[in-house]
Amino acid sequence: MLYRGKVMRYEVEYPDGERETLLWVPDYDFNWQFLYEYKEPKFLPAGSVMHLSWWFDNSSDNRFNPDPTMDVVYGPETTDEMANARIYYAPTTKRGIVVGEDLPQDVLDAAKKAEKQRRENSKLLVLEENDLSWLLN
Repeated sequence: MLYRGKVMRYEVEYPDGERETLLWVPDYDFNWQFLYEYKEPKFLPAGSVMHLSWWFDNSSDNRFNPDPTMDVVYGPETTDEMANARIYYAPTTKRGIVVGEDLPQDVLDAAKKAEKQRRENSKLLVLEENDLSWLLN
């Protein structure tokens, strides 16, 4: 949202029909365009549906509105309007892993493989101003 943005709400509707508000910004400010992140991951069961709502104020009462007489359309300019949401997620299967107990072997193997790949990839990066060869690998 840009200058006419007023309110935003993200909700999840669970498979049983219950709804929960995940993010509620009742007094949106253009300067708050940053990442909202939970301290703990939110697990959503399969079949859950996200509902995203945005409210805009194109009236002369909105002191940030650049032109209340203008028909507002979607666009990238700050005199246009838009609303998008980037929701980052990762599919997961509950494993019953408990802090302090041994990890399952497949989890350890996957972590070792990922770390090995990360280390190999870091050797490809040559931090010289005109060397872009790492983009090709």
